[in-house]
Amino acid sequence: MINKELQQIFSEKLLLRFIELGFPKNTATKISKLMSQIEIDNNKIISKCSDEFYRDQIITPQKHEIELVVKSCWGENYTFEISKQPKQDSKTQLKKTVHALSQLIPEVNSEKKFTYTEIPIQTKLEPPLGIPPSLKRSLEPELNFSTFVRCQSNLAAYTACESVANSPGNLSNPLFIYGSTGLGKTHLLHSVGNEILKNKKDFNILYVTSNDFVNDVIHKGIKAGKMEEVRKKYNSCDVLLVDDIQFLENKDACQIEFFHTFNELYQRKKQIVITCDKFPKDIPNIEERLKSRFLQGLLVDIEPPGFEDRVALIESKSQLVSLNLDQESCFLIASHAKTNVREIEGLLKDLHIVKEMNMNVLTKELVINVLKRRFPTNSVSLDIDILTIQKAVAAHFQIKMSELMGNIRQKKFVQARHIAMFLAKEMLNLQAVDISESFGKKDHTTALHAIAKVKEMLDKDPELRENIISIKKKIDSN
Repeated sequence: MINKELQQIFSEKLLLRFIELGFPKNTATKISKLMSQIEIDNNKIISKCSDEFYRDQIITPQKHEIELVVKSCWGENYTFEISKQPKQDSKTQLKKTVHALSQLIPEVNSEKKFTYTEIPIQTKLEPPLGIPPSLKRSLEPELNFSTFVRCQSNLAAYTACESVANSPGNLSNPLFIYGSTGLGKTHLLHSVGNEILKNKKDFNILYVTSNDFVNDVIHKGIKAGKMEEVRKKYNSCDVLLVDDIQFLENKDACQIEFFHTFNELYQRKKQIVITCDKFPKDIPNIEERLKSRFLQGLLVDIEPPGFEDRVALIESKSQLVSLNLDQESCFLIASHAKTNVREIEGLLKDLHIVKEMNMNVLTKELVINVLKRRFPTNSVSLDIDILTIQKAVAAHFQIKMSELMGNIRQKKFVQARHIAMFLAKEMLNLQAVDISESFGKKDHTTALHAIAKVKEMLDKDPELRENIISIKKKIDSN
């Protein structure tokens, strides 16, 4: 018999653990809900998960972490197992498929009258002919999985896109990717198309923005009277990739047309991948039946990268433009460029130009000048002061503020003091005199020595690097 209170504690701990592992909150919440049905067999906790994608691609690889949560709830002698849902017999599956398809076919006898001209049912099951395979040209080859920088904030979306690319139309249809602008949604969309084309060269891949769709419907379809031609263009593709679907809001005729296009492709098991800057239910002025179509597939979100992820992004993307930034510069950029990936890319382009203008030399002073131009000083340090840094360092090393500020010479306290002074310089750009005074030191060379020592060891000492990343990550999240 499962103790309901203990089961609730397990779900809550599981949610917190997946968030600690770097998964977006929405993804972590869904995982904890999917695993809420559990049973006990002797000393084994068995969880059922009905979502095949989450079970195989996300939950199973994290089995060890889940087992640790199980032990913390039930005891050290308990183990964890994820059970697969039994496969349904073919008759049951057929009934479900028929029911699902019946929900997708437009209601011809509905009281609402739409201007959409129905295509006879028998022609819907075969793709229209006569469309030239020129749709592939819309994909950008450089936007592929190998050039996409994976990190915890986008891992679920990346894994989902990779799965869809390997098996289009079968696993997750539609795939709906949502998140703020500049986080890599478009890159993933192109990556899916490019990967499918690499393996299935005869596939018609159509990548469009929602504005492209609107222009086709209004200008080519309605105004020019070539709606059937527009429908053939969209209904003939094997994979439809739609970017920024939120711009369909308040465009009723286009929403109606997209609804029928969606149904047509879905019925023929053609893959649909959609990106948006909002969760489907939060998109304003979009028909409810369209939102329900978006919600019926796999939904994955991308969150802004944390400090550690930003450092990895900067290191990776700087190499693509031959910048070869050192650790100190990467940390400095990551401290300021917090919003999205595009912001980082734009900053690196600036640095590349500055480097070329200075005989291929990029000093820390030049990096700081670019940062000052893009991020005025008053906006950079508005929510961080030296006390914030000192408290974060003390908490990380589990020492008292008095011990951090004092003169204890034990290695642990000295290292903490040096890191705090280094971060004060990097994040606030304070002068050595001001930093020394903030630590109660009369001689400014104390801060100069501490900063120089950390800089010297940054590329040599992995533990030091991890400590700094962890502290900055905590400061960044507060």
